[in-house]
Amino acid sequence: MTMSNYKLAAKPQSGAALIVSLIILVVLTLIGVTSMSSTIMEEKMAGGVRSQNMAFQAAEAALRSGENWLGVQNPVPNAVAVCAASPCDVVVLDSLGVLTTQTETWWNTNAREYGVVNNQEVEGVAADPRFIVEERTFQSTGGLDVGIKPPQGRLYFRLTARSVGGVSTETILQSHFMTITN
Repeated sequence: MTMSNYKLAAKPQSGAALIVSLIILVVLTLIGVTSMSSTIMEEKMAGGVRSQNMAFQAAEAALRSGENWLGVQNPVPNAVAVCAASPCDVVVLDSLGVLTTQTETWWNTNAREYGVVNNQEVEGVAADPRFIVEERTFQSTGGLDVGIKPPQGRLYFRLTARSVGGVSTETILQSHFMTITN
């Protein structure tokens, strides 16, 4: 067979390889776009979890700060039902309403700031956390010398702390604390 006969014997191609490769390319592109969308969503979720964790850690730091503050007070400040000049040291339980439903402006006005006032010590949160100390009850442990000297007993407090981690990540924590009065 000569070269000219070979050319005549070749079959014409229909382009099936081109169509198959284009279909594979489209499928691979769809897989890539889907995985990118999934990765972006995972990044947003991880950022939200980090923001929530930072808010939790900051609120817990504010609780510990409030407990430490109460622990060194001697005597413990008297609780007030109406706060004349905010923030008050100690307020009567529930005299400020339901703390978990208060706005950020209310917290900034009525609660004690963690650390040094107007100096943000906690990184990764919108602002320093704040806390409120409420006196729950007094339980007397003294004897018959009532009226002669201040009663001995245990003072119970509820501390509430609030922190904002990111744009809309808010954490509110509460703890109970007891001091012994002499």
